[in-house]
Amino acid sequence: MTPPTVLISGAGVAGPTLAHFMARHGFRPTIVERAGGQRSSGNPVDVRGPALPVAEELGIMPQLRAAATHATSMLVIDAKGRPAGRVPMPSSKSAAGNREVELPRGDLAAILQEAARDDAELLWDDTVTSVSQDGSGVDVMFEREAPRRFDLVIGADGLHSAVRRLVFGPERDFVRHMGVWVATMPLDGPAEYPHDVLMHNTPGRLVSIHPSTGRAMVAFIFRGPMVDGFDHRDTAQHKRIVTEAYADAGWCVPELLCRPGRMAGSRCSATRRPVCPCSATDPASPWPAPTPSPPLWPQARRTTRRPSGHTRQHTASTPTPSSAPPASPRRC
Repeated sequence: MTPPTVLISGAGVAGPTLAHFMARHGFRPTIVERAGGQRSSGNPVDVRGPALPVAEELGIMPQLRAAATHATSMLVIDAKGRPAGRVPMPSSKSAAGNREVELPRGDLAAILQEAARDDAELLWDDTVTSVSQDGSGVDVMFEREAPRRFDLVIGADGLHSAVRRLVFGPERDFVRHMGVWVATMPLDGPAEYPHDVLMHNTPGRLVSIHPSTGRAMVAFIFRGPMVDGFDHRDTAQHKRIVTEAYADAGWCVPELLCRPGRMAGSRCSATRRPVCPCSATDPASPWPAPTPSPPLWPQARRTTRRPSGHTRQHTASTPTPSSAPPASPRRC
C-alpha cells in the first residue's frame, strides 16, 4: 500500500517537527520553504515545559544543549549606561540539573531540519501558489516546482501563512495587531559582556543586547499602532519604523541606529494574534490569556518600568559583592 502523502509549508520549528512524527505514523512528508536556505537571524528561544518531552522523543537534547546560549543573567541599564540591577536567568541553573535550554531560533530550526532529513523531502526556495481540494486529495501549484498532488496539506508557515491566505482568505481577516512591535538584528561581532543580557527599558520602549552564542543580537520591543501599508518583507520600511520609535532614546541606542551596516540585517514584525479560521465569523472573540508564571527569584523586590509605562513590583536577586555589576557605564 502506498503511504499517504502530506505537504507541509514551512521549515522553521513546527514544520520539521511535524514531518518527523507524521513519517513515524506512516505518512510520506514533503516540506516546502520559501527561504533559499537556513535563516541565521532570530531571537534566542526557550525549549521548556511541554516542548521538552517532544525534544527528548526526537533525540535532539544533546544538540540543543551544545547550541545553548551563554547568557546567565540580565543586567538592567539606565539611560547613561549605568547598571541598575541584575536578575539571574533560568539557563544559569543548567549545571544544577535544570532541563530548560535557551538557544538561537535559527539553530533550533537547523537541528530540527537535520532530525527530519531522513523522514521528509525538503524543497527550498519555493512556496505554494495555488491549492485546489476535492474529495480524494489536494492539487498544489508551486512558484518553481511542477504541480503535484497530495493527500493532505498543512500550513506551518507562521504568522504570514501562504497556505492560510490561499485557503481561507487575506491575512487581514485573520490577524489582529496587539499593539507591540518587535525588531531584531545581529551585531557585527560578539558582545562585550558574553554572559549578560543588557536591557534598557523606558515607558513603551525596550532595547536589549543578547550575547547569544558568539554573535550578539539586538532586540527593539516597543508599543505602537499598526502602520498602514506595512510589508513584513520591506527592510527599508522596518528601519524607518524602528528609527522613528527610538529617535530620542538613551544609552547606546543612537549608536545602534546610526550604523547602516548593523541595521542591514534587521527584521521587524508587528505582534499580532491569529484568529482561528473556524471562528472567523466572530473575529472579536479573544483567545484565553496565558497563565502568568510564578516568581523565579524571591530574594529581593525592585520596582521597574514595563513597556506599558506602568510600574510593577517583581522579584530580583540582590547582587552579591562577588557578582555586583561594575560601576562604569556599559557600552554597546
